[in-house]
Amino acid sequence: MSKKKIIGSKYLTYNEKRNIALPFPDYEVKRIIDLYVLLSAAYLRLKGKPNSKWINLHKDFDLNNCAGYHFWNATSFSKKPWVTTLELPCCEPLRLEHLSRSQCKKIFCLSSWVMDYQTQLVESSPYRDDILPKLELLHPPQNPNTTELDLISKNFDGTLKFLFVGRDFFRKGGYECVKAFSRIIELGLDAELTIVSQLTTNDYPVPAPQANLEHALKLIEDSQGKIKVFPEISQKEVFNLMATSHIGLLPTYNDSYGYSVLEFFSYGCPVITTNILALPEINHPDRGWIIDMPLVDNGDGLPLIDRTSPDLRLAMSNVLTELLLDIIISILQDEQHLKSKSIAALKYVEKNHDVCKNIKILEDVYHTF
Repeated sequence: MSKKKIIGSKYLTYNEKRNIALPFPDYEVKRIIDLYVLLSAAYLRLKGKPNSKWINLHKDFDLNNCAGYHFWNATSFSKKPWVTTLELPCCEPLRLEHLSRSQCKKIFCLSSWVMDYQTQLVESSPYRDDILPKLELLHPPQNPNTTELDLISKNFDGTLKFLFVGRDFFRKGGYECVKAFSRIIELGLDAELTIVSQLTTNDYPVPAPQANLEHALKLIEDSQGKIKVFPEISQKEVFNLMATSHIGLLPTYNDSYGYSVLEFFSYGCPVITTNILALPEINHPDRGWIIDMPLVDNGDGLPLIDRTSPDLRLAMSNVLTELLLDIIISILQDEQHLKSKSIAALKYVEKNHDVCKNIKILEDVYHTF
C-alpha cells in the first residue's frame, strides 16, 4: 500500500475537520508550520486580542514537506500549490492578489451567497480574469444518519420535542427560544424544549447583558420541567437527542453557514432558522421553517440583523421571539406536514451533501499539485 501524500493546513479546527480533513484514499491532511500562526500567538499574548489581518495569511518559506496546501479562508505566499475554502468573502487587496497567483489552484466557496458576493467583488478588480475561473461552489459534506424507512415509522404523535444546540446561547437565538417556550407553556400547548448550551453571555458584537441571562434562567426554572438544559454533553449524546427530537432550532443572529442544520437534517429533523446569509440556501419551506427577519447592510454589503445598539438588540429580540412563537404555534396546531418535512430534510442531505462527492472533487484538485 502506497504512502498517503500530505496536504498541509494552517489549523485543524472543527471547520477544517468538517470540510477539508476528509477520509481521502490518497491524501492525509495535517497541520503545518506557519509563520503567521506563530506571530498571531505572540500578538495575542502581548495585546490580549487576535490580529485580524494575520489570521488568514500563510507563509512558511516552503519548509513544510507536503504536496500542497488546503486552507480555511486563508491565502498563501507559498511557492507550493494550494487551494482555499472561503466561508466568508475575501476582499483585502493582498489576499485577492494571492488568489490570482498561479500557485492558487482553486477557490471553493462554502455557499452560494459567498460565491455570488465574491464574484461581485472580483468583477471590478484587476484580478478578475485570474480569479473568476477558479471559483467553485462546494457545500460542506454530511453523512445521513437515518433512513426514510425509520422516519416513516417515527412517532410524531404526543408531545413534540424541540431541540436547540449552540455554544453561544445568545448569538444563536437561545434566549428567544426560551422566551417563546415560556409562552407556549402558558398557553398549555403540548411541547418541550431541550437546550444544549453552557448558557454564557457570549454574543456578537458585544456580550449579552447579565440581566438577560438571569431572565432566561428564571424562565427555565419556572417551566415545570418543560425546558431542560444540558450545559455540556458528548457529541454522541447530542446526536442521540437529534435522533429523538422532532424539530431543530437555530433562530440565529449571526452564522455564516449553520452546520447544525445539516446535522439535524441528517436525522430527518426539520429546522426553524432565521433568513441570514447561507441559511435560506440550506433551509426551505419544504423541509423546515424560515423566520423572515428584517435585514440591513452591515457596511460590508452583508445582509444581517441590526443589533448595533441596546435599543435595537431589544427590539430585534422581541421581533424574533414573536415570529418564532407564531411558527411554533402553527406547527402545534397543524402537525400533519411534519413527517413529509422530516423525509424532505433527509433527502436534501443525501442529494446535496454527499461525502464521497466532496472527496472526489477535492482529490481531483490535489492530483494537480
